[in-house]
Amino acid sequence: MHRLSATWSVLTRSLALLIVAVSPALAREGNGALKPARLDESLRESPMISGARLAGYAVPEAPGAARTAFRAWLPAGMGGSALCLRVVAADALYEARGVYEVPADQPAGAVLLDFDSRYGTDFWQSRAVELGADGVAVLLTEGACPGTEGTDARPGRAVPVLATTEATTEATAEATAEATAEATAEATAEATAPVPALLVNSFRAEQSFVFVDGLTDPTPCERIAAPVRTAFDTRCELALPSEVAADTPLTATVLTIRGGEMGPPIEVPLWPLPRR
Repeated sequence: MHRLSATWSVLTRSLALLIVAVSPALAREGNGALKPARLDESLRESPMISGARLAGYAVPEAPGAARTAFRAWLPAGMGGSALCLRVVAADALYEARGVYEVPADQPAGAVLLDFDSRYGTDFWQSRAVELGADGVAVLLTEGACPGTEGTDARPGRAVPVLATTEATTEATAEATAEATAEATAEATAEATAPVPALLVNSFRAEQSFVFVDGLTDPTPCERIAAPVRTAFDTRCELALPSEVAADTPLTATVLTIRGGEMGPPIEVPLWPLPRR
């Protein structure tokens, strides 16, 4: 009986170790993408105004692509943490929130985030026609999504999203899985990375400017082209010097002017996108 008890104890400890060892791998899809622990989508008949000033931090792309995955750039040391992905339309009728658990062994560099939207290509293309360029904002931040139980009301530091990716073929998935963070970094070093943009709600400011203290001078922002601008209305390109390292935490500041008066600054803690 003692021998059986000892054997059972060893087996249970081994099983527990096995579960801990494979748990990080369960967060990844077959193509190497991280899958969300939870993904909530809402399509409303009337807009719901959240009051959030920051709506997006991503490299602008051609509108209308079906949202199946997003490619983000993670700095070093993000392994074992949570990420919150928020996707919102300018008219505030569509919104999605996804929570991703980053495996402890996740290296720095590009990573795919699976986004299994229940809305297909036709939906996104029709939204592109209705909203125009910059009509959908994508924001990835550290930590659980704000507003959930036990979380802060303010989002964490923003992580750059490179582009929407459509996972179409098994070959594409295999190629993605074979790509390493080192190869991605080398490819990025060979060419100048695209410039990400902040999408913010300026509350109909007449002028807006963005800068990073000590790194960039104030640069004018632009009003987005969407006919309805409820969730956000302004696009600010964030061009940083090439020598800024990807693991350097920064804070971008957006200044707004309305009626000749300066509004409260919009401060955005973020991780930069490597420029070389």
